[in-house]
Amino acid sequence: MKITSTLKYIAITAIALTATQQTSAADINMTKSVTAFYEQVSPGVANYYMAVSSNESTVYNTSTGIVSMNGAGYVMAIDLYGTVADTKPIRIPEGSYTQSTSNKALTYYSDPEVSFLMRYNEYGQAESTYPLDGPVKVTVNEAGTYTITATALANGKSISIEFVGQLGFDNTEEIPYVWPQLRQNIDCKFTDAVAVYDGNLFASNTGEFYLNLSDGALNPENGTINTPKSTRIAIMLFDVLFSDSSTAYVMPGTYAAGRNFRRKTWYPGMEMDYMGTTFPFGTYVQKHCPGEYSNSDFGYSYVTDGTIEIARDDDGIYDITVDCTTSYGHSVKGTFHGEIPVVDQSSASSGPVSISTLEHDVVCDLQQIPVARLQYNGMAGTPVECHRLVLDIGSPSGKDKPLVDNGGDIIRFEILQAPDKPVLTEGTYTVVEYNWESYYAPFAMLPGYFSKAATGDLTGTRYMHFIEGRYLVMDHLAPAIEGTLGVTKNDDGTWTFKFSLVDDAYFMIEGEWTGPVEYTYNPAAIMASTISTETASAIRIERIGNNKVRVANLPEGTGISVFNTSGATVPAPADSDGVIDLSGLPCGVYIIHANGQSFKTTR
Repeated sequence: MKITSTLKYIAITAIALTATQQTSAADINMTKSVTAFYEQVSPGVANYYMAVSSNESTVYNTSTGIVSMNGAGYVMAIDLYGTVADTKPIRIPEGSYTQSTSNKALTYYSDPEVSFLMRYNEYGQAESTYPLDGPVKVTVNEAGTYTITATALANGKSISIEFVGQLGFDNTEEIPYVWPQLRQNIDCKFTDAVAVYDGNLFASNTGEFYLNLSDGALNPENGTINTPKSTRIAIMLFDVLFSDSSTAYVMPGTYAAGRNFRRKTWYPGMEMDYMGTTFPFGTYVQKHCPGEYSNSDFGYSYVTDGTIEIARDDDGIYDITVDCTTSYGHSVKGTFHGEIPVVDQSSASSGPVSISTLEHDVVCDLQQIPVARLQYNGMAGTPVECHRLVLDIGSPSGKDKPLVDNGGDIIRFEILQAPDKPVLTEGTYTVVEYNWESYYAPFAMLPGYFSKAATGDLTGTRYMHFIEGRYLVMDHLAPAIEGTLGVTKNDDGTWTFKFSLVDDAYFMIEGEWTGPVEYTYNPAAIMASTISTETASAIRIERIGNNKVRVANLPEGTGISVFNTSGATVPAPADSDGVIDLSGLPCGVYIIHANGQSFKTTR
């Protein structure tokens, strides 16, 4: 690896220049992680190469391969081999590592040009190099803090060395980046914040912020680094799309990594090429570290996983906790407490492109609705032709006005039922993508859409709200594009509906309602309208006496169902010859369904 060969060169040079020099060093405490690399070298075995220092000013220039420091100090390099890492951030397996040249697990490479202790003089120049001797012991606590002990041999004298601190391993198996990588864990107490609001930047119907946090002062106009040697994390957040951008603020909540621009997500970091220029994009760490890289005064880490917790009190004071990892397996942790000023960089073109007029999630209050109504909306679909039923909890046309006269929430669900079930049945219904006349299935729900009728009303599965104190004067509507409806029939004949929907601006619409359901159509008439009139060779109904009928020409293995005029299944099983005994049923009209066809009969 690059760091191995580079430090090897430094070690050889130091030996050549200072072979006659001796050391008076005693026990040495290492506190600075200079660099660390990870690479799988064989099945089940990985290389953990690290360099640590006793001098906090020590840096490793990844472009030139030079380790430098201000003043005197020590650098220890260890070429460890352990089991393959299965976590992020990458951690060295705990244990005692013995000397070896075979690259086996729980060993370190004993070549003094690879694993060694190097002394630097008061001018920051490498003076002496000593080989490591004996085992290297590694422990790590839950916070990721290592304790690594080793010994070096100097002119027959054993020198004890201890490192206590964090190690951020750079996974060299990842693809290289154009911009220099920090190659270290980040743990900051952020003291300044600036949020830049870009509005509906990606036409996603969500509001995009760049939330900038830093341990130094930021540029108040754009959130960039304004303080030397400071560290900034730029977080691309997605949440509410503000209809009035002047009121935009960072919404509290738990944000997770996501590439779909949905609310409560942050976009993972990456490099993006635009018109011949490569620049950091998404969520990334930027640190001002001049002199460490040949092509930039800044080092970067691209954040790819983890969570960001944002809390906000009534006075607008935020508490933020960052707990993430980078593409190279380093940890990024930090906290912030304070206000977050917002810079509005949105434009008029960044406004909503969604139908929804919501500005926040909705928990529906439907308790004032006395009755739900079920309408019949015909049959449609391929390859399964389904009944389309419209369930209204709250009337959009004023039917509830005698009892409801103060506005509030109403909701509609357009559900699909099997050919033999033009009725409401228990189960879970799921919103599907709108695809007219295609791929419909029972227990699906159509999303919200504008009807082709002259009125062009928003129908399908959709939410509406009437102005408080008024009725039929609507101030909000939202079509559902995702979600579910749970339907349960209670022992007293009422129904319970529990729903969790997502509108086209990605707001949640949730609620529950229990009450009676009124049919505005006759299910038996719907079934009777499709009664078969096929010839004698087709399936047909034959009367056998007063209380029995036979389903003739029924294909083998075909099931038979019998319904009453309310659409409920009745206990009238058919025997192996297709004969149905109706004698145990009350007198009336019944619908027999067999092989996709319906037939009317009487008892």
